[in-house]
Amino acid sequence: MHTKFTLIKGAALLLLLSTFTAFYAAQLSTVFAQGTAFTYQGRLNDSGGPANAIYDLRFTIYDSTNQPGTLIAGPITNSATDVSNGLFAVTLDFGAGVFTGAARWLEIGARTNGSGNFTNLAPRQALAPVPYAIFAEGASASGLSGAVANGQLANSSVTVSAGTGLSGGGTVALGGSTTLNNAGVTSLTGNVDITASPTSGAVTLGDTATSVNTASRIVKRDASGNFSAGSVTLANNLNLPATTATAGIIFSGANTLLHTFGPGNTFAGVSAGNLSMSGSGNTGMGLQALQHNTIGVGSTAIGQTALANNTTGGNNVAAGFSAMLSNTNGTDDTAVGFEALLFNTSGYSDTACGAFAMFSNTIGVENTASGMFALYANTNGQQNAAYGAYSLEHNTSGSDNTASGAFALFDNTSGQNNTASGAQALFSNTSGYNNTANGASALYANTVGTYNTASGVQALEENTNGTYNTADGYYALNANTSGYNNTAMGANALNFNTTGSENTANGYGTLYNNTNGVENTANGNNALGANTAGSHNTADGYLALASNSSGSNNIALGYLAGLFITTGSSNIDIGNTGISGDASIIRIGTGQTNTFIAGIAGAAVSGAPVVVNGTGQLGVAPSSQRFKQNIHNMGDVSDVLLSLRPVTFRYKPEIDPQGIPQFGLIAEQVEKVDPDLVVHDQQHGIFTIRYEAVNAMLLNEFLKEYRTVEAQRAEIQDLKARLEKVEQFMNMKKGEGK
Repeated sequence: MHTKFTLIKGAALLLLLSTFTAFYAAQLSTVFAQGTAFTYQGRLNDSGGPANAIYDLRFTIYDSTNQPGTLIAGPITNSATDVSNGLFAVTLDFGAGVFTGAARWLEIGARTNGSGNFTNLAPRQALAPVPYAIFAEGASASGLSGAVANGQLANSSVTVSAGTGLSGGGTVALGGSTTLNNAGVTSLTGNVDITASPTSGAVTLGDTATSVNTASRIVKRDASGNFSAGSVTLANNLNLPATTATAGIIFSGANTLLHTFGPGNTFAGVSAGNLSMSGSGNTGMGLQALQHNTIGVGSTAIGQTALANNTTGGNNVAAGFSAMLSNTNGTDDTAVGFEALLFNTSGYSDTACGAFAMFSNTIGVENTASGMFALYANTNGQQNAAYGAYSLEHNTSGSDNTASGAFALFDNTSGQNNTASGAQALFSNTSGYNNTANGASALYANTVGTYNTASGVQALEENTNGTYNTADGYYALNANTSGYNNTAMGANALNFNTTGSENTANGYGTLYNNTNGVENTANGNNALGANTAGSHNTADGYLALASNSSGSNNIALGYLAGLFITTGSSNIDIGNTGISGDASIIRIGTGQTNTFIAGIAGAAVSGAPVVVNGTGQLGVAPSSQRFKQNIHNMGDVSDVLLSLRPVTFRYKPEIDPQGIPQFGLIAEQVEKVDPDLVVHDQQHGIFTIRYEAVNAMLLNEFLKEYRTVEAQRAEIQDLKARLEKVEQFMNMKKGEGK
């Protein structure tokens, strides 16, 4: 859309010219306050001709005809404005404070109703005052009546003559905050005394300076401009001149009570601050607060003698009786509480919250103390954090400690890098370092032990000089004194350990009774719970090796594994409770029906076959005479083999899915021939055959047959020799017969 905007000659700001003409003809004698709305008329062309349609018009006020300029007010959008033959008229209201006398330009934007973007029309239109405003600016004050809004008579005054209740006359100043209607006399210009009747006491000023209003009282001044009274009641504000060394001060006797001497300073309290400082941005409230400050900046002191001796220190906050009393040049400190940081002189970036918190600190820096007596004795320790009453109370030079809880790290003096969380945690520590205690009384007795970690109520409570211990759980490693490199995870884990070292206990009550056993590992509730002096044991599982007291080098894996082992050593129990008195025994399982062990099938090795007895014990069948008794020749015992029926067969698929052809005997048939050759299962059912015995019996039968054959061979040899002799004899006889 192509538009051109043209102002109508005589368009008026505030009122149209016709309205002003009628007003002027009435010979105005009383000015009435006007609103901020005004009527604006204009002409709008569309595509080279007068517009005839409904348009949206947008109005914005700037301080310059040139773009962009500074936006003063708006935009105001008048939607659905009827434009007829190019003409329109709108009412605009930009509110108060827009037309202050400076030049203003109006920018207008137009668009077809509710369609597309606004097109800004150029140039911006200058807004000039109308006669009503010109009249109001120069109107005589004596001709005003009625309610005149604040600011409409700026830079004017009302003269009050004698006889109107103000002796000696005077001038009432008018300004942006003055409302004449029922406002009374606000202030007097010049040095005009007000005479009371009687001549002493207070003069009451009414709404028009002649009526009575007990809410406005002014006390008679003397010739020097001073006034005195039993009390002063103000209906509005008390205005004092800017504070200097001699003005703008409220005194209490001879002492300053309230003043704002120095840039951005505020002081309230007897002798708070001083009238010679050059420091800025300070706030002092209380007797002698910041009394000696000279060039220190940005400090806040609240309380009697708070920061009283500060001279050059800045950015400090002190709240409480004598808080940071001795500070002179320390900076960025915060003290909240009775005598908090009392003796600090040059320490910086310290925070003390609580009565006597960091009481003795002098030059220590970057410490945080929260709680009564927290870091009380610290003098030069750095980067400590104490949270809780009496935490780190005796620390003097120790640094990088963190104490959270009442009496935490209470006795620490020079220990460093300790962390204590919980009431009385690391209570007795003096010089031990790199310790961590979380829980009430954790590492309570530690004095010089280092690199310990205790998490849980009374964990490592009795430790004094043990090092590199880790205890996590209620009473974990509770009795440890000098044992080192122990790890206890779980309530009561390694509870009674005193000097045992390099133990690992994970689970409730693990290694509970251990005192001096070393290098034990227990995982599971009450695992190795009864162990006292046994060493090098490994127990993994609920109650694993729970009864062991002094046995060593045992391994128990699984629920109740090795439970009945007491003093035996070098046992291995996997899923088996073991038997009291076991020593150097391996027990695996308790009721399994199948055993699969990788690495056996297909492995080519040499050695003796492994056998298992009816109780599940593995071993090699011994053949040495020292293992045997009642030794006899087998004789005819093996004759039963002649009654056995060898067969071929295949195992059922659940036993041998491949169905490999097998050769052997049927145990039930063998049992009928010789029950001694059959092995029964745990339910006493026929299970297998003692093939190794069958082999021995076969050997006996072989030997018997071998001896028979040998005898027969000798007999045959003898017969052959005889037959040869007979043949020789016969041959000889035949020769003789020829």
